[in-house]
Amino acid sequence: MPSLLKKILIVEDEAPILQALSDKLSRENFEVYEARDGEEGLDSAFKNQPDLILVDVMMPKMNGMTMLKKLREDERGVNIPVIILTNLSEVPRLIDSLEYGISEQTQHCKNFSPETTQKYIKTYLDARLKKGIDDFIPKANWKLEDLVKKVKETLDLNINEEK
Repeated sequence: MPSLLKKILIVEDEAPILQALSDKLSRENFEVYEARDGEEGLDSAFKNQPDLILVDVMMPKMNGMTMLKKLREDERGVNIPVIILTNLSEVPRLIDSLEYGISEQTQHCKNFSPETTQKYIKTYLDARLKKGIDDFIPKANWKLEDLVKKVKETLDLNINEEK
């Protein structure tokens, strides 16, 4: 019998972050799958068909953006919502790698300053990847409750603030 719980795949190489996210989302009644790198994440996405994926950008074996690109190239992964988790300092390299199709180590950081807003970055990333990213959350600026709220909003779940 299929599960009635929404399935979330967390792709994160930092064990404490992975554990915290997994624990919190499990307590919120999500069925949680974990992956520690992009290769494992891509395999899990195809196998488990999650309702949403949380993916870190900088990971071993296969980074999050390569995983996302491969996910979107396969019909099984075209419509799975994805929320990117990353360190704010990674954003200029991430944007350049998308814009120029070059490695994340490239140091083209023009037109971006610390004042660049999260909304602008998300809009830019959406435009570059077309429908590739549903949201963008800098790790330094989030709380678990905010992330759960964003997950529920992305999945169009009824959010009752008055618990």
